Amino acid sequence: MAHAGMVEVYVEQLLAERFGEALRVGTEGGRSVFVVPLPAAPLVRVVGTTGNGLRVLVTAAVAFEVTVSPALLEALNDVNERLPYGRVFVVGDEVMVEDTVLGRCVDPASLHNAIDVVCWVVEAHGAALAQVGGGRAALSDDVEEEDPRADARGGAHPPSAEATPEAVAAHGPAGQATVTGGVPAGTPGAVNAAGYL
Repeated sequence: MAHAGMVEVYVEQLLAERFGEALRVGTEGGRSVFVVPLPAAPLVRVVGTTGNGLRVLVTAAVAFEVTVSPALLEALNDVNERLPYGRVFVVGDEVMVEDTVLGRCVDPASLHNAIDVVCWVVEAHGAALAQVGGGRAALSDDVEEEDPRADARGGAHPPSAEATPEAVAAHGPAGQATVTGGVPAGTPGAVNAAGYL
């Protein structure tokens, strides 16, 4: 059975093999948080301890300073219905994307797929979701140099304190702002239009 420490070491190795580096940006609960050196700057972390609770989460900010409204929730649901993997949701005033790999099943293909899905959502949907929410896209060419949230990886901004992993987890099914058929996305039994949980 896989344990969190083993999975974390393996994830770090896989990131280094694919990207030449994985920047360890800190720790959370004694575990490393890595930022992948791509424009969307996805964060990768291992959560849980063993068994099915052990997961590798890949997250990134899609848009900042959004206002939650029925139009934004509808736009999030539209994106979620078309995603075969991952989910988009709101935490505070940020739109986030997340994909998960079961810890005991992580391999190069599954981890790289999760990273690719997260980056694609940021790139393909960030501007539209920011516009609907009245905010700004995480990836933009017009980020001012002096913006303290600007990042050297091409304009992506690290998630704010509101979008910490703890906040994302706390906004899980009960507090999350995306809904599918009146049921919070992520709720056991909630299925998107493509038939995925």
